[in-house]
Amino acid sequence: MILAILYLAAIVLYIYNTSTAISSRASMGETPNLGNLPRNLTGEDLYLTYRVDGYVDINGSLIYINNVMVNILARYTRAPEINTTSNATAVNITQTAYYKVSAIGDQAIRWALERLITTSYNISQNASLAEGWEANSISDIFGNLSLFTRTGEGQLPGASGITYTEYSLNTDSGVIIIRIMKNQGIPLECVVNTTWGNLRFKLISAS
Repeated sequence: MILAILYLAAIVLYIYNTSTAISSRASMGETPNLGNLPRNLTGEDLYLTYRVDGYVDINGSLIYINNVMVNILARYTRAPEINTTSNATAVNITQTAYYKVSAIGDQAIRWALERLITTSYNISQNASLAEGWEANSISDIFGNLSLFTRTGEGQLPGASGITYTEYSLNTDSGVIIIRIMKNQGIPLECVVNTTWGNLRFKLISAS
């Protein structure tokens, strides 16, 4: 029982320290450029640029990533309606909309994204992002938020007035924290603190 309590306390402290680290680092750097973002994102393709800092551990080799950009395209996809007729009754079947996500960037970042998507979508094996990946909503491009725990809210420093909701996922390999823009659902930041990497994806621009 004592060991279980100590383990839970360690998890809480780990998440708190990681969240605090995000807050301290968020005070550095510019506010993301959202000037070209449409007011209504429904049915829109989004072009997102993130700055990545940190390192990844690939087979025991540490590869440092400093101030490297990754471009992410989230393409809105909806399958056409399928009309079926039975006894003169037409039935429309429409596939649920989703985002088809792809990334262009450094090879080490693409490797990190594969691990991130595998972990945050609870996929048993490493996913290959050669053909991209699917997200149910724009908020889920870094991970399935239904698996995360909501851990707080806040506002980016400065006069931008951008508010966010914070989510965290504790796994066997470490902690992943994602901050989502409250009014439009775009991931502002994703911090990975795991055995395979320590990374920060920070939104620079969206259009």
